[in-house]
Amino acid sequence: LALTCCFTGLQFTWSVEMAYGTPYLLSLGLPKSLMSLVWLAGPLSGLIMQPLVGAWSDRCRSVYGRRRPFMVVASGIVAVCFITLAWAPNLTGIFGGSAAATGEPSTGRQMATIWLAVVSIYALDFAVNVIQACCRALIVDALPPSKQEHGTAWASRMTGIGNVLGYLTGYMDLVRLFPFLGDTQLKSLSLVAILVLFGTIGTTCYFIHEEPAQHLNRTVVSPWTTLTNIISSARNLPQLVRLVCNIQFFSWIGWFPFLFYSTTYVASIYSTEHPLALADSLSPPPSTVESLTPSLGASLAKPSARAGSYALLIYALVSLAVSWLLPFIVTPSSGLVTAGPSHTFRSGPQSSHGHGSSSSSLFARLRRLMQSLIWHVRGFQLTLPRIWTFSQIIFAVAMLSTFFIVTTAQVTFMIAVCGFCWSVSMWAPFSLIGEYLSQHRWGVDLDVVPTGGAHTEYNELRGSPDQDLSAGIILGIHNMFVVMPQFLISFVSSIIFALFESGSNSAEAGAHEPADNNAVTIGWILRIGGVASLVAAYLSLQITK
Repeated sequence: LALTCCFTGLQFTWSVEMAYGTPYLLSLGLPKSLMSLVWLAGPLSGLIMQPLVGAWSDRCRSVYGRRRPFMVVASGIVAVCFITLAWAPNLTGIFGGSAAATGEPSTGRQMATIWLAVVSIYALDFAVNVIQACCRALIVDALPPSKQEHGTAWASRMTGIGNVLGYLTGYMDLVRLFPFLGDTQLKSLSLVAILVLFGTIGTTCYFIHEEPAQHLNRTVVSPWTTLTNIISSARNLPQLVRLVCNIQFFSWIGWFPFLFYSTTYVASIYSTEHPLALADSLSPPPSTVESLTPSLGASLAKPSARAGSYALLIYALVSLAVSWLLPFIVTPSSGLVTAGPSHTFRSGPQSSHGHGSSSSSLFARLRRLMQSLIWHVRGFQLTLPRIWTFSQIIFAVAMLSTFFIVTTAQVTFMIAVCGFCWSVSMWAPFSLIGEYLSQHRWGVDLDVVPTGGAHTEYNELRGSPDQDLSAGIILGIHNMFVVMPQFLISFVSSIIFALFESGSNSAEAGAHEPADNNAVTIGWILRIGGVASLVAAYLSLQITK
């Protein structure tokens, strides 16, 4: 619990940025066609920071460990970025004065506010990726191979809790409940996110102790050498890791637009279904910076925006429920059954952290019971690769269903279904890679030994230290395959938004059609992601085989 609670704060932070970043920037006056380019901050930071931080932390000789120093420093940067983002109109007002006093046009101060918000988002994403890289690597460092799937399952649960807390907090009217936190919803959310992040990261860093990397020499490695090592590792990925990375590439073509545009999509569907709310949805951005703060507070409290928050709250609840249920019914990769329900699980090397507790034994008995029931009902094993393939197909169907979605209830149900897929996506790839890396780190390998009912056991190997794989670099390379498709879909989204914006402007000039085509535009972007998810499902069949 202490090892993975950091994911709660990390996901809470990310959910606040994902849910409210887009409507906030739009309220500042940023054109929709430029929104996708702004959100390149996420993939750009992941592409650069996670491999570099992974390589640097692998060689860190701090007495506080390899990962924790990076997590603490990055958390402080996140706090500063949240403050400059939420208080951007106020900060530009302090340094620029009022428009009336300076005599400068209000558009100049508005542009300064937009730039400050955009820079804050970029810095925020870079810092969040540092924390994420170290949190993932810390699981690989702290747990033996037999516990990797268990550890990543708990990380998925903590991620689900962070999602629920983030969207539930966003759904609440914090300005009315806690006026001392700020006069807008985003200010209140930012302060709450800072407190949650500090609390969870502090808990992990306090209770999880890392062994200093004393075996490393003190030779200073140049940035060029670090980059060369990353490129060399990317070219020589193990077959399983490369296959998982390829699956993630196509999978995230679908996930990226869903995470960034789902709130706006629900709000647009709601506005279309409720004409009285359409006028609020189409209200132009404020012309003066003085009106930015109350306008933002009102926009985030509109029924359309709250409908989006409600849908994401249901999505987060489904994801959390699935993350708790699935580990009990999915056969562990370290204990695959090949002969039938009568089988035994033999544990691998145990660490000295007390993982074999009575609570773990209870979880193991519940898991075996659930797996035995599934065997008798279904007649086959529900393995992690199989459930990953199934989730890819479900997600593709959900994205393609946007052809037929016209009501708020329908889009809410679609997003809720995606909660199941998200839970699996936050578990399966990291579990497969983590267990593989941990086998090398602990000097073990999987060997299937048929004994009556077949079972899997760990056999100790006497490998040399040179055979050890760098968890930080490998996980960083995996994240590169996650963020690279985000560049692709971001540029595609910009083109689609520009086309529909030009079409809606011409239609508005010659007819009485509404100018808000968000639902139609985002729908096409989501469908492209659905097709890519079908490709990911096909590739994941190779792991199942």
